[in-house]
Amino acid sequence: MAGAQQPAPLGGLAPFALAVRGRSVRVSAASGNASLSIPIFAKPGRGVPFAVNLTYNSNVFVNVGAAFGRNYAYGSGWTVGPALGSISNTTTQIYTRGNPQSGTCQYAVMSGFYYVDPSGTSHPFSGSLTHDISCGLPPSSLTATASDGSGYELHAASAGTDYVVNRSGSILYPNGGGAFAIEDTNGNYISSARNGSETDWTDTTGSIVAKVIPESGCTNPVDGLSYPNCTAIEVPEPGSSSYATYLLVYNNVAANTEAGCTGIADYSGTVSVPVFLVLPEYTSGSHWYYQFGYDFAGRLNSITFPAGGVTTLSYGNLCAFGNGTPASVAVTESDGGTQGTTTYTRSSGSTSIAYPDGAKTVETYDADGLPTGIQNYDTDGVTLLREVVRTYTSGPPELPATAVIYQNGVRVSERDTSFDTYGNLTSETDIDWARDGSGATKRVTTIHYLYQGNSNYVAPNIVDRPDQITVQDGASNIYAETAITYDNYAAPSGLSASSGALNHGSSFGTGYTLRGNPTEISRDVSSVNPLNTYLAYDDTGNVITVKAPDGNQEATSYGNCADAYPSSTTVPGGSEILVYDCGVGRLTQQTDPAGAQTRFSYDAEARPSGTVNADGGGDAISYVSPTEVSTATKISASLTATDYRMLGGYGELAYGQRAVPTGGCDTVEYVWDNMGRTTKTSTPYNTACASPAAGTAFTVAVFDGLNRLKSVTQADGTSTTNYSYTASATKIAAPGGTPARILVRDGWGDLWQVCELSAQNGNTACGLAISGNGFLTQYTYSPLGLLTNVSQHGESRSFAYDWLGRMTSETAPETGTTAFTFDSSGACGSAAGSLVERVDNAGNVTCYGHDLWGRTTAITYPSGPNAAATPAKTFVYGVGAVVDGVHMTNATGRLAEAYTGPAGAKITDEGFGYDAMGRPSEFYESTPHSGGYYVSGASWWLNGAAETLTEPGEPSVTYNPDSAGRTTLMTASCCEDPVTSVSYNPAWQVTKVTFASGDYDSYSYNNDQRMTQYTLDINGSNDIGKLSWNGNGTLASLDITDPFSTGDTQNCSYTQDDLGRLSGANCGSEWS
Repeated sequence: MAGAQQPAPLGGLAPFALAVRGRSVRVSAASGNASLSIPIFAKPGRGVPFAVNLTYNSNVFVNVGAAFGRNYAYGSGWTVGPALGSISNTTTQIYTRGNPQSGTCQYAVMSGFYYVDPSGTSHPFSGSLTHDISCGLPPSSLTATASDGSGYELHAASAGTDYVVNRSGSILYPNGGGAFAIEDTNGNYISSARNGSETDWTDTTGSIVAKVIPESGCTNPVDGLSYPNCTAIEVPEPGSSSYATYLLVYNNVAANTEAGCTGIADYSGTVSVPVFLVLPEYTSGSHWYYQFGYDFAGRLNSITFPAGGVTTLSYGNLCAFGNGTPASVAVTESDGGTQGTTTYTRSSGSTSIAYPDGAKTVETYDADGLPTGIQNYDTDGVTLLREVVRTYTSGPPELPATAVIYQNGVRVSERDTSFDTYGNLTSETDIDWARDGSGATKRVTTIHYLYQGNSNYVAPNIVDRPDQITVQDGASNIYAETAITYDNYAAPSGLSASSGALNHGSSFGTGYTLRGNPTEISRDVSSVNPLNTYLAYDDTGNVITVKAPDGNQEATSYGNCADAYPSSTTVPGGSEILVYDCGVGRLTQQTDPAGAQTRFSYDAEARPSGTVNADGGGDAISYVSPTEVSTATKISASLTATDYRMLGGYGELAYGQRAVPTGGCDTVEYVWDNMGRTTKTSTPYNTACASPAAGTAFTVAVFDGLNRLKSVTQADGTSTTNYSYTASATKIAAPGGTPARILVRDGWGDLWQVCELSAQNGNTACGLAISGNGFLTQYTYSPLGLLTNVSQHGESRSFAYDWLGRMTSETAPETGTTAFTFDSSGACGSAAGSLVERVDNAGNVTCYGHDLWGRTTAITYPSGPNAAATPAKTFVYGVGAVVDGVHMTNATGRLAEAYTGPAGAKITDEGFGYDAMGRPSEFYESTPHSGGYYVSGASWWLNGAAETLTEPGEPSVTYNPDSAGRTTLMTASCCEDPVTSVSYNPAWQVTKVTFASGDYDSYSYNNDQRMTQYTLDINGSNDIGKLSWNGNGTLASLDITDPFSTGDTQNCSYTQDDLGRLSGANCGSEWS
């Protein structure tokens, strides 16, 4: 039985608490805990995924009375995955019973239990248990639900192994000792076994997916030095029986708090901590790595990332709170180009967060560390932009009750919530103060859970399964409702025995049904006629069939990797065959019903390294360094396009490049600010591949304290679009001030009003939070966020929907009312889940037929004034279609034919063939006057660009690419080449086209990528047009020099009104 005499740790992030994440680490503003998680390996599993992470929490000290001590749960602060956390307790009281005459005995009462999850968050449990020492007391146990709303259930015993159950019903043995490490409600489990000092982890595929091997004394492959100890983490290598090694290198560092707090003795000692995480070798003797540094207290104070980013941390004094948490935390992040520091300054009940751009956030907290107020200030640190006020239930658990948002001091929205004791959301009421100052309810969502109506699910703690979800408006009108049935395995659902599953509990056969698997999903269309979907499972919880509302049944087989991954699944036209790498759980081969196969490969770290398509095309990805990724994409057997992604210090995209045959790479540079935002994007330019020079012309974005745009300046350096905000209104003014508009969103982000600012006739005051005259458009939405009305200048358009969000009617001034019917209609028949009938304002009825995959198979016109003149349409899918006596190529699962009229007397007929990739390759067409079928064709380059097009009676034309994939030559089957060369600028805009005659067209552009000149060369004479532009993108002038007709030589200027519309054109005397 685990026990401890110290308080629970103050790391991680409690349910409903808030944290601020920078570019690299996350800081809990309430506790000052800085946390970091580095993913090492992840693999999907059958029911239970597997992951290895390296996690750090900085709050490694606690007050153990009158002294600081190291936290038992955290140790050095690091958790090396795979890990499930730990169970411990804060208090153990020893009691003596009996008397000296008859003898005494002792027993212990243990309380203050808590579970620390893998992220470092502590979840407390109330209650106690008695542990016998010498009194002969019977075994005692404790079952309790976490008091923080996390939904964990603790099972602790004085004799036996402690475990926790999450609210999904999965059982975890964090301290070990169980038959498995974690097991889900279908009996799938992950297990671990000790082999000497080595720990081997086996996942649901039955394979060893991680070997954790500690070593005493080791040599670091990065610096060649010896270190006291290492831990090798070996994980499967794709396509091999070998394992890739991640090496965690440890060193011993001093850990002295040196706080000097009155009445609290400092801690002094040493601690073994990771100083390097060395990634698998990527070339002989070369490694990428993380490096870690520590302060005087043995806390993490620097992280160097493989791509070169460096994060440093500094911590304030421990005396302010006396519980081992710091008074402040400063996080400095440098990507090698920009650097910024975010400082968290804590006081009693609040934390002030200062960001690198000058913005500030002040968060206030209640006694449990839950946020009660969040104030966001602009980059001046003074102007309040937004405030969130939160309240909670009295608890325990303490759960969110209300959250009210104010923008610029104006209340805009409110969300009222309720939760059950497991932390499940049970109701959510959204109030739109922005749109209705009286506080109108926009939406009410209620969620009922399976365990609330069936107590059998309480004992296994399967308490997070919703069985009814309802969305209503403020007047209790229902807009959506879904009911979910669980574990009813009677037909048409089912529960079948699996055949090859490993790491699957023997007691979870088909006779065990308390699993929490959804077997029927019923989505109400309205108050009647729900659409029902049924699911059948094998005894591992794999879904093996899905029966759709229209009766179509999709089947999936699991023959890969101990039934962990699908081996085939039904799709239109047959079955898709799938092959997986069992070591890493990645798809390696996919074969469609027509036999077209795609293969996928991965590198030693299970990152995608290549694709081979059915036509022989594909790509190869190389991870050249932590800052360079190159991709080679096949264009043809002899041409390959090469792209480079150059990364910044935290893995962000810094340069995107494509190699071009004229030399170097066409490049776009992205510049990130010290807040981790892209603030500058270059105009494309040419520079060296993989070692680019910086760009010279940029589009520049500036943000406010809420990360909203304040301005965007185009690459010309002078044209700026400005953004301003008041409450829920945004004004956007184009360069030069016009056109400008004011957009107002309701409290939940839906666009509500748009005022096009204008002084044109008919304008009125828009009456918005930002004042202005113009033309107002207003939008109305349903509680589901669906547009229901658009009102503009006395005209309106309206839309109605069913409970599934499908449009049932549309009313517009131009067309009147059009009605849509789904699922079933008396005139058109049934096709559950699909549109079956459309009736326009004139009374024309259109019927739609569908196959079981929901594809349209027929469109008919049974009645209405235009019915007699409108022939029926038929759509045929698959290889059975014959057009002009020919079976359509590669049509399996695809549209093969579309015709009008009856099958025996087709009026028009079209046939469609495809290549192995599913791209159109042949097109047959017959019309009443065509005299037969016209046949067109297309072929494609391996990168998907058009290669050759053929038309009846015309020469075929081939579009020849260069090694960048751009068309540079057009050849014809009949004669000389129509186009002998095409040139491009780095933005891939055409700069010159040369024709077979030797004539050419040329084009020039400015930094904003707008055309500034065109030249049309004809027999040595040039027709020239020069264009200039306004900052808002409208044309300012066009000067034309025409050597063939002097009367067409003219200088034209253009004006626009304040809505951006053309209002004047003056070409001088030529127009007089």
